[in-house]
Amino acid sequence: MKKMELIEQVVEATGKPKRQVREIADALLTAIHGQLQAGEVVVIPPLGRIVVRKIGEGEEQRTAYKLVLATKSEAEPASS
Repeated sequence: MKKMELIEQVVEATGKPKRQVREIADALLTAIHGQLQAGEVVVIPPLGRIVVRKIGEGEEQRTAYKLVLATKSEAEPASS
């Protein structure tokens, strides 16, 4: 799924204007990107969590991001 496909789905699901959804999506993705660059784990129920991994050492070191999908029970909203 590409970003514009995600935006289209949110527009359809919410009935909100595409411009408003795009602005919110951009802000959301920018915030997530900032947290990942800072080395933080990002937890997004019901999706799961995004974990930062450093691979290699020295100048060869790379940063990888691993998405750990939530289990079915974690993805379900808590009942009141």
